[in-house]
Amino acid sequence: MEFLYEGTSGIAEKDIKVTTEKLLPYIDELLSKIDAGAYTFPECSLLLPSDEALARSVLDFVYEIKSQTLKYVFLVGIGGSSLGAKALYETKYSPERISIEKKPELFFIDAVDCGFKDGVLALATEHIQKPEDFIVIVVSKSGTTVETLVNLDLLHQALCEKFKKDEVCARTIVITDKNSALEKVALRENIRSLTVPPLVGGRYSVFSAVGIFPLALLGFDTEGLRESARHMRALCLLQDMEKNPAAISAAIIYENFRAGKNILNTFFFDERLRGLGGWCAQLLAESIGKKKETGIIPTTAIGTNDLHSLLQLYLATAPNTLTLFGNFEECDDRANYVDLFGLAPDIKGKTVSKIREAAYFGTKEAYHKAGLPYIEVIMKNTSEVGGFMQFKMLETMYLAQLLNVNAFDQPAVEEYKKSTKNY
Repeated sequence: MEFLYEGTSGIAEKDIKVTTEKLLPYIDELLSKIDAGAYTFPECSLLLPSDEALARSVLDFVYEIKSQTLKYVFLVGIGGSSLGAKALYETKYSPERISIEKKPELFFIDAVDCGFKDGVLALATEHIQKPEDFIVIVVSKSGTTVETLVNLDLLHQALCEKFKKDEVCARTIVITDKNSALEKVALRENIRSLTVPPLVGGRYSVFSAVGIFPLALLGFDTEGLRESARHMRALCLLQDMEKNPAAISAAIIYENFRAGKNILNTFFFDERLRGLGGWCAQLLAESIGKKKETGIIPTTAIGTNDLHSLLQLYLATAPNTLTLFGNFEECDDRANYVDLFGLAPDIKGKTVSKIREAAYFGTKEAYHKAGLPYIEVIMKNTSEVGGFMQFKMLETMYLAQLLNVNAFDQPAVEEYKKSTKNY
């Protein structure tokens, strides 16, 4: 992964240097805690990419439950319990791309939806012939998330109309905190469970069972994912600030915010990264948005689609925005434009990647002419998305340090949950 910022970030090099050096004591502290290797500190999610025992236990679980006839996997969760896995899943199976290779298919059940019965439940009752055809994964750290419990209940109701309850429970996996209410129910109902280290928050949990189990079940290279994260973790903990991309990025976001840029727009130029945009938005919003003085607002856009819907707004009316452009270096070049109808002879013979590349560079040039700051991440291919996620998690931790906020709680969310239950 390449991180680019020089000449486009809107912040002088000397200011970036001064700000990144403020993070050195925190990096020293993190290195010491990581070396100790215990899940006893708020940033302990940093241990996950190199926790071989945890990874092996998850993969052993996959081998135990996966069947030859598995067709459908239902992941029931919300927020950090599903966004990470969804982001990585969509790098291979974007909803915008037709694929005949999705075997088994993964369905994310992550909202209370009035059309639920006509969609997922109809699939469950009409197309599943035997218990070995499906697996239900339920993810909730607390075990009491209302939306997750509602969707689990509806899905189990439908499946229990077709199969015995113990058969459905045998095909259900719970991922939760140790001794949570959900784990206790799992023990009572003979449902197998995996646990998440207690101090690993949902939005930082993608390299735990929360992300590794469903992706491994679908045949993803989870070891490659963790290796990418390990490599990026080492870079983002470097004490040479000129070589530490997460520290530099955090400093740029911080200094732009101090200069009035209170919107961070993540603009990915690939449909496969749409889900990753949602994951980035939650990570920033829940980690940083603790008070008015730290209210950096995350937005997301996808190129080339949003060049025709949002770019007018960005270029003409968004001086308070810092943009992160993200793209892949490699692209499938098998398709090219032959100008079948004679409507655009100037691009005849150009490949899809060249056309998209032109739009990407054209957009950056337009930003430059408009005087809008931006930074850039170029990933070689989808194998580096895990590294990008680790980069963003450390960037967020560093940004929280600079803003003096707790990156690991979400008190306002807990307030909404209480109000919902009271209502």
